[in-house]
Amino acid sequence: MKYLSQRDSRWSDKKLGESSLTVGRYGCTTTCISMLSDYFTCFKSPLELASNVANYTKEGLIIWSVLRFENMRFVLREYGRNDFNISHALKDPSSAVILQVDNGAHWVLAVRKSFLGNDYIIVDPWDGKKKKCLKTYNNITGAAYFEGKAPEQSPVKIDPLFGKKLADRDYPFAIQTERHGELWYFHPNGEREYLSPQNILKFIQRNAFGISNNDLEKVKIKKI
Repeated sequence: MKYLSQRDSRWSDKKLGESSLTVGRYGCTTTCISMLSDYFTCFKSPLELASNVANYTKEGLIIWSVLRFENMRFVLREYGRNDFNISHALKDPSSAVILQVDNGAHWVLAVRKSFLGNDYIIVDPWDGKKKKCLKTYNNITGAAYFEGKAPEQSPVKIDPLFGKKLADRDYPFAIQTERHGELWYFHPNGEREYLSPQNILKFIQRNAFGISNNDLEKVKIKKI
């Protein structure tokens, strides 16, 4: 895997999408994703990623759900520090994780767990060098998970009748346990829709019906 720096002169002055932010100053996330694309053999440079305006909000933030690569895909954006999920991703060669650090101000690429202590070895896109995560940045405030897609993998055969049966259930939702607990919704026509952390709220706002706020206030809340 190539170790890259966001301050490389080949892309440091490039703006992130249509924003006014440059890769050199604010492109840590972009550079981490670029390094991952090389790991999964579908390399896109920070310059190429930053040039695609669809990848960013107008403020220059990554839109995780629209990232497209031949051999890898985005899985989950997580908030807070979850050592179980991070360690699990680092143990599996077909998965990877980038970490949000420094109170949310920076992103780094996790390589492995450190041999001593509760730390992680990272590649820092600020200078493209290996470091200890917590020794350098003190905290982990979030993570983004990716996984590889085998190029030779044949498309899954779709059974529309089975999908229609799932959609006819009173609760047409399914959790795919093999993929970090992904939530899927089955439409009446049998098609399925992935409810990512980015689109689930919009989905609920678009489709929710039948229960008012007054109804909810009558129900006890179970704390877990």
